[in-house]
Amino acid sequence: MEPRLNPLIQMLYSLDAPGPRLGEPLRLEFGGLSWLLERNRQGVHCRVQSDIDAAPGLRFEGLLGMPEEGCWLRFDAMAPAQPVELGITTDLALMPGGQVRGYLGLPLVLRLSALTMEPRRVGEQVEGMELLRLPEPGLRLGWREREGYFHPWKSPLLARPGDGGPQDASRLWLRARLHNHSEEVVRTRRCRIELEGLEARLLRRYAFAPAMDWSLGPRSTITFRHLPNLDRLFLDSEEGAEEGGAADEGPEWTPGEEIAR
Repeated sequence: MEPRLNPLIQMLYSLDAPGPRLGEPLRLEFGGLSWLLERNRQGVHCRVQSDIDAAPGLRFEGLLGMPEEGCWLRFDAMAPAQPVELGITTDLALMPGGQVRGYLGLPLVLRLSALTMEPRRVGEQVEGMELLRLPEPGLRLGWREREGYFHPWKSPLLARPGDGGPQDASRLWLRARLHNHSEEVVRTRRCRIELEGLEARLLRRYAFAPAMDWSLGPRSTITFRHLPNLDRLFLDSEEGAEEGGAADEGPEWTPGEEIAR
């Protein structure tokens, strides 16, 4: 039976698949990683690895004890538990009234769970038991007085997902527009983004979150918009886009927080 992709549920996105049977291993690509689950005399051998040239290697290898019949698995891509403090590594300088656009890649946490029953339809909420969790290898936890815990993270502002290499498939992508509403030149800054609770959808191996509109100036603000038509996300250029781009599509959704240098 083929895996079932759930493009929009409580997690950012997930995939349901039947558990492996003897002589019928389960092989799939999820979250930018290769997964192999194969039943043998010991149990179910699980191997998760990255085939990316820039970061190859084994992410997990072990044994899982699972019933031979009637077991379904759910692969979840989740947001990190704490807010992400995002620093843009691309050097930016915006004149008054100027703006730049691009995509920012954020980290994902992958989880494998066993379901207590077979989902009857795509996206059905079925109780699961967590078997393993794989955080992004570069994801760290920081703490700052009066601000609490956060995950420091850096990303370039890319023209489109895929420009950063094969590892882009393991990221959550924000389509961002930065615009300067001040009367001075504004340079690269950092912001804190609460990813938990954001919706995400898949298109051509990439996961997209709502577009981000970052207004820079004396009173900088960050707003997220509901996801636009995904068919437009992979246009080769911004030709034909209205002033303001995708960040102007849909109502405001979740605020972010700018962090001064």
